[in-house]
Amino acid sequence: MKQFFANCIVVVIFIVACGKEKPLQAVATALKIDLGKTTLAPSDTAFSVNVTSNANWEVLSLPGWLAVDQKTGSGNGRVTFKVNENKDDSIRIFVVTIRAKDVSRQIRIDQMPYLKLKRAIGVPGNSLNKTIDSIRLEFNQPVTMTFIRSTYNLCLSDIQYTYKDSNSTVQFSYACGGMGGEYPFTISARSQFNETLTENIKAGFYSKRINLEGFPVSDFADYKENSYWLLLKNPHALYKIDMSSFEVLQKIPFAREPRMFTISPYNNKLYLAYTLVPELHIMSKEGAIEKVIPIPTVTGRPDYYGLYPPPEIHPLHLRFTKSGIGLIALGARSTEEARLWFIDAADNHRIWYNDEPEMNFNIFGMKKIHTSYDNDKLLLAYFKYNYFSELDPATLKFRQVYGYNRNSPIGDRYFIVPSPKQDQVYFNQTDVHGILNAQSGDRIPAPSSAVSLFDFSNSNGSKVVGYTYTNGYNVSSFEVVDITGNKVPLRFDAQGLYYSLHNTLDGKYTLAVSTNGNGAVTVVQFPDQWFKFE
Repeated sequence: MKQFFANCIVVVIFIVACGKEKPLQAVATALKIDLGKTTLAPSDTAFSVNVTSNANWEVLSLPGWLAVDQKTGSGNGRVTFKVNENKDDSIRIFVVTIRAKDVSRQIRIDQMPYLKLKRAIGVPGNSLNKTIDSIRLEFNQPVTMTFIRSTYNLCLSDIQYTYKDSNSTVQFSYACGGMGGEYPFTISARSQFNETLTENIKAGFYSKRINLEGFPVSDFADYKENSYWLLLKNPHALYKIDMSSFEVLQKIPFAREPRMFTISPYNNKLYLAYTLVPELHIMSKEGAIEKVIPIPTVTGRPDYYGLYPPPEIHPLHLRFTKSGIGLIALGARSTEEARLWFIDAADNHRIWYNDEPEMNFNIFGMKKIHTSYDNDKLLLAYFKYNYFSELDPATLKFRQVYGYNRNSPIGDRYFIVPSPKQDQVYFNQTDVHGILNAQSGDRIPAPSSAVSLFDFSNSNGSKVVGYTYTNGYNVSSFEVVDITGNKVPLRFDAQGLYYSLHNTLDGKYTLAVSTNGNGAVTVVQFPDQWFKFE
């Protein structure tokens, strides 16, 4: 009997144990979509996405230009997105997120803008290695070109183009280009949505350009303020241009014809003189006249060459040092027949002379008076002599600094350009040119010599490099002269006759001024990367 009950208990326990239920296992969330990326036309449009899921899902927040017909759903479904017209100039990109619990899927939306040409810019070729000029067309999206036609009838060039930057840039050869020039074309391009753009364009071999009216009188690079000042006549005005942004910061008009101007490092004032008016007008940089200095008649000064009949009262040129001592060229008429006088801004602008030979130099033979990089001294070169002279304002004595060839013949290309950053002077004689250190006497000759304009590049570290412009008989050109390496690595053809050449102190931009002789003046800016070399 006991054995019977024991067997029953085992059976019951077994039956009870076998009757336990297994716990349910959690089902993984599933979420699939049938689209990962789409590229859309710029107009109003729509697209749909199929959602496959075993759970509730939602579309996360969207930008204002994108809407969806249902933001939430359960299980399988289909959502439709409506996309507003893209009126921007650039592509619109957004990543849509659809989430079910802890699982999410994403759709990238690229909506293209309407086809637009952002920029057409010339890329100068290096004529020394026969690299042909080219022009870059930069679009706001990938394109396929239909045609490119030059409408410049004075030169014919074969046009071959290639695609770059995922087909959003087209670069084509153009053998007729020149630095500072601008050339017309008709182009036609097509987008991936078959939108066609046909446009008449102008492509310039510059980064920025300012067109002015008048004839250049004089100019001044104010490196302290990174500004360039240009005085024009007919119409009469003084322009101030930011050398980096290349904006015209100021225009000061004049009722009378201006003859010269300068900016004094002594008091940071403008000094202006009018044609056949024996006065100096001292002005603020905003153009307000603060004082008028009459030019006195000084008698008894010897005229050894019979070039300077009295009274010598008309200012033709002027430069100051930071001490206030300056040199002013005065003549009997507003012509180039004028010689030098001292002027002292710290002594009520007193004007006088001494017996130094340089005081009888004619301004026509000097072209201009320069200040040293620290505004401490005045420098001038005369085309008859193979040296330039340095004035010490403390002693009023000139020191002669000789060039490379003491027997160099007289030549009209003779000129100097002081560095704006260090004690170096570019020195151009008829048959040789290079760099001189006026204090140490060190000389570095430069290759080639037919140079009309020069300025230091300011962007090559310890290397001495200059940019030059030459107006030759058959061609005008800009050159990069590596004076340290004694080589000319780059030469670019130029369009126009250039009057002035300056580089910014940070070495990022080059500014050049050209004139056609008929009252049109062009100020252009070149990016410094065009002048880089190995």
